Amino acid sequence: MWTAAEVRWVSSPYNVFALLRNSPSLGRSTDAGTVTYRATAPGGRLAAGGPTAPFYQEFGNDLTKVTYTLVTSRDHLPERLDIDLWTSVQPGLTYHSLYSVTYRDWGRTGTITRSY
Repeated sequence: MWTAAEVRWVSSPYNVFALLRNSPSLGRSTDAGTVTYRATAPGGRLAAGGPTAPFYQEFGNDLTKVTYTLVTSRDHLPERLDIDLWTSVQPGLTYHSLYSVTYRDWGRTGTITRSY
């Protein structure tokens, strides 16, 4: 079960930035309507600091790596983010925690009205 804090951290633009910034290499592919990025980031670097570090710190010192897929539109607005956290429990035993976020209507215009 996700907590509200986890939802905010995982879906945050700061998380996307932290993942991209901490990835030593970045795979990129395109199709007719999207750009897909795939990479791995060291878990310790993500937990070391920044607005979304508390999310990664929840996994403790056993968080070994984070693999992810980020799908954006052709104008680089996020559409989907899939994250796989690798946690080493003991030698030969690794747990995977999977998180997936779908973004909609980023960068779209609209009128903001008060709710009252």
